[in-house]
Amino acid sequence: NRNDISRTIRCADLDGESSKEFIFDVYSIDAAGNSDFCTVTLVVQDNGNSCATTNTIQKVALKGNVYTESDEMVQNVNIELKSNQIEFPKSIITDQDGRFIFGELPTYKDYTLAPEKNDDVMNGISTLDLVMIQRHILGLSELDSPYKLIAADVNNSTKITAADLVELRKLILGIQTEFSKNKSWRFVDIAHQFADTKNPFPYAEYTQMANLDHDVAGLDFIAVKIGDVNGSVQSNARSNGDVSNRSIKTLTVPSVTAMAGEIVTLSVDAED
Repeated sequence: NRNDISRTIRCADLDGESSKEFIFDVYSIDAAGNSDFCTVTLVVQDNGNSCATTNTIQKVALKGNVYTESDEMVQNVNIELKSNQIEFPKSIITDQDGRFIFGELPTYKDYTLAPEKNDDVMNGISTLDLVMIQRHILGLSELDSPYKLIAADVNNSTKITAADLVELRKLILGIQTEFSKNKSWRFVDIAHQFADTKNPFPYAEYTQMANLDHDVAGLDFIAVKIGDVNGSVQSNARSNGDVSNRSIKTLTVPSVTAMAGEIVTLSVDAED
């Protein structure tokens, strides 16, 4: 797990000894997923004999962040922590800086982290998104990241088609108030490596840790606002995104009779 970047050695790990050796495999992974490792030995010494009077039961913590592709932190994301223990699952909401932390977790248990946010469906959605998705479908201007492609899959079919345009248009026109087959937000584990960035489906929306025996930081997720391919979403209280209130307006167009090929001018007016 490329998110697993640290180790914490506690008194309980020394097994009552004043000095103990720990052996770790340290990996280096490049952007293409190529990796290699070396084995290192870490010698930990309790020179002050501090652990001799410590009876603390070992606990671990999990923490991470949720942010958009453009590094905007996302607040009010529900992070669910699942485990095969009586008091689970547990949930926590990300703060204004997109942070979350689960502390005081029993060691040597299996854990799964899964984010969810399904509100404010119109946040970041405009007719510009329609145009950009349409140009992508027509091959005129492709969406240039896997996260934008996930955002464009409005009907959750794992394909970008005209059906996504229809679904998005219904929202913009106020015909429906939520996605019929998708959630408002989707999330991608930051450690997930897309096999094909031009076809990012399926993707990892959760992260798992087995037999956890140490703190883990950097359990980050990339948040994708469905329908927003131009990145205009307002993700937290400090965002500068402009989210407008939308309502249905009636437009009137006069009836015009013309011959095929004739150029005519139509006046489109708001009824009120």
